[in-house]
Parts: sequence; C-alpha cells; structure tokens
Amino acid sequence: MEADAEEELATLAAQQLGLGDNDWLDITALVRAGARTLGSGELIKQPSLTLFDAMTSVEVMDARLDMGMLSAEDAAEIAQWDIERPLSLADALWIVERLFCCEMTWHHSASLLQTIYTCNYFTADPLPATIGSSDGGSPLAARDLVVYPLLIATAACCRLVWAEYARENVYAEEDVHLAGPRIFFDAYALPDVARLLDAAQAFLVANDGTPAAEALLAHVTMRRRWLAALAALAAERLADDPGALALGVRELEAVVQHVAAISGQQPMAAPQPPLCAVAVVAGVFDAKCMRRFPSLAPVKPRPLLALDAALATLRQLAEDLMLVAQLVRAESVESLVHFFLALSRRCSSAVLPYVRSLLVSVFASDGRVQLAQPLPAFVRRAISEVSNIDGVAEDGERVGLFCGEAARMLVDWFRTL
Repeated sequence: MEADAEEELATLAAQQLGLGDNDWLDITALVRAGARTLGSGELIKQPSLTLFDAMTSVEVMDARLDMGMLSAEDAAEIAQWDIERPLSLADALWIVERLFCCEMTWHHSASLLQTIYTCNYFTADPLPATIGSSDGGSPLAARDLVVYPLLIATAACCRLVWAEYARENVYAEEDVHLAGPRIFFDAYALPDVARLLDAAQAFLVANDGTPAAEALLAHVTMRRRWLAALAALAAERLADDPGALALGVRELEAVVQHVAAISGQQPMAAPQPPLCAVAVVAGVFDAKCMRRFPSLAPVKPRPLLALDAALATLRQLAEDLMLVAQLVRAESVESLVHFFLALSRRCSSAVLPYVRSLLVSVFASDGRVQLAQPLPAFVRRAISEVSNIDGVAEDGERVGLFCGEAARMLVDWFRTL
C-alpha cells in the first residue's frame, strides 16, 4: 500500500473515534479509499463471509451469476412500470395468468423473490385505496376490481401454505425458501378476500361477452374454490373440526373441474409468446426484483412455469391433497404403514412440499395421530395388533412410558418417508 493511501485511510478511520454506540458515520469515503488500494483479484472481507454470501452480494458482472444484474433491456422494462396505468380486461387476464404461473412455480420449491414478488402490483407500497370499490366505468376498474382482488386472494392462498411450512415438516432451502420478505396482505382476512372476489365476479358478469371476461371469471371461480380448499384443510382447522375434511375434498374436486375448464382456454390466455394472443403488459413483472434483497436472493435461477405446466401443477396439488382423507380414514396401523410406504416409493419431486408437510401434520401433530388418537394410545393399538399387550400389562406406568417413547420413534420414522 502506498504511503499516501495508507495515510488517507488512517485519517478517515480516525474520524470514528469518540462515536457512541448509537452514532452513525458515513464511511463511503473510507470504503472508496480502501478500494483504490486493492489490486486485481484482492478483496477485503470479514472472516465470516461465506461463498454463499459472496454469490448473493458480490457482483461479478455476469448475468448467469448476478441474478439482480440489470441489462439495458431490464432497465427499459422497469422504467415502464406505472401503477396508475389503465388496464383492459385482456391486460388484466395476462397479469392474472402470469401471476398464477408464479404461484405454481413457488410450489416447486422456488423462492417468493423469484416468483410472486416479481409482480410490481404485489410489492407496491402503499396499495391503492380504491381496491374493490372502484367505479365500474373508471379507467382503473380492471386493476381495482379484477387484478387486485385476484392478487390478494393469491396472497391469502400463499399465507395458508406458508402457515403449514412454518410447522417445519419440510426441509428449508431444498423444499422451501423461508428467507426473504413476507408480503401476504395479512390485513385482509378470509371474509374480506371473499368480498373482493364477489366484487370481481359482479364486475366481470356486467362485462361478460368478451373472451377475456369469460376467462377471468373462470379464474375468479377457481381461485375461490382453491382458497376454500386450503382453508378447510389447514391442520389447525382439521384438528378443531374434523368435519372440515369433507368440505375440503369437495372443494378440491371442484378445483380439478375448473382446471380442466380453464385448460380449454389456454391458447388464448397463456402468458408467453407464441401461445399468447394478447400483448404483454410491459413493466408489471420485474424479474430482477431480488436486487433489492441481495443477501436473501437464492443462488439458483428458476424458470417460470408455462401456463399448461402451472395448470397441471394445481391439478396435481388438488389430487394429492385428497390423500389427506385416505390418511385420516385408515383403520389400522398396518394400513398406515402401507400408505406411507406407497407414498415414499414415488419420486420425492413428484409429491410437492406442501402436500408432504400437510400429510405429516395430519398424521401426527399436537400429540395426536390422525387428528384424534393420543400418541401413546396409537402405539398401544399398534402393538396390540400383533401381540397381547393388554393381557400382560400389569405395570401400567411402565407400559405407558414404553408406549410414549415408541410413539416418538414411530413418528420420526414416518416423517422420513
């Protein structure tokens, strides 16, 4: 290091002396002066800086590694974002289906930053005050009465899925990325979301007769059913109200039917050329939004699912979630073993993380098996199927301790399947 550079750094560093713990000092000049002293290939870092940290925070000016790196095309796209832009119903359809593709890609273990949060309507702050109440003749009616109601309903679905992920039945990073911001519009309770979907349906019925309005109406109906299914099958609700299982299954069956109906509209509504018959709405989706959260961005890029693959994913989710009913209704421990062994023989990627997590929660959570049986009672029943434990169990306390420990090991084994 040159003497004058060393003296400059020492002078800048000395300015920090005498500062209290809560005082802030602009060290931009210090950092720039330090950078001028570095040669090619040199780096100043804390010992705790890992390769992962470097991959997500140090730009190497290669788009394959710097997911937040902006090209001239990216910058031009971002510049076109305008939350006050009037939207046609065809524009709204493109946005809604692109967001749906983002949601289903998230279910395939992508992060929120790579999928849903790329939608600028999602991350806008503050939200428009006219959501759900705009005049039907307003130039922003499609935004306030279609895009935002469906967007908030999508967030409500994600909120229910995230609550299941929070039970820690799946692997972080491999199955789900838990790092990053959490924007699920918690202020909108499920009844509020239902009212927004009612407003969207009324607006679209009033504008019925165009292909875009019909396609959007199908999305509103499918979203309502999917949200109702997720709410009915939430582990907490099933524990309090096992009767919700039948409601959840009915809603899942309706989802499958609506997916088939929307698939028939696919050539008109797919989100990407050449299948898309409507113009792309520039600036609405920012694929490089993770540049605002460099330390939280995942290293591996994830391509967005096309509409046909997204619809197939929702159908798979709905059909696999029907396994919850089969799990709850299993009448013997042997049938449970066969159920989980059959599930484990499927490719791990074939059963999506949310389904696997919910199955584990339904099988054993809050000290109960299949939502009803206490764990020790379940183990006693399992042993009694192949032995006469009740006939030899004179010491009830020791048998109880044995059953409790056996229950813990059994649950751990099922969780690994």
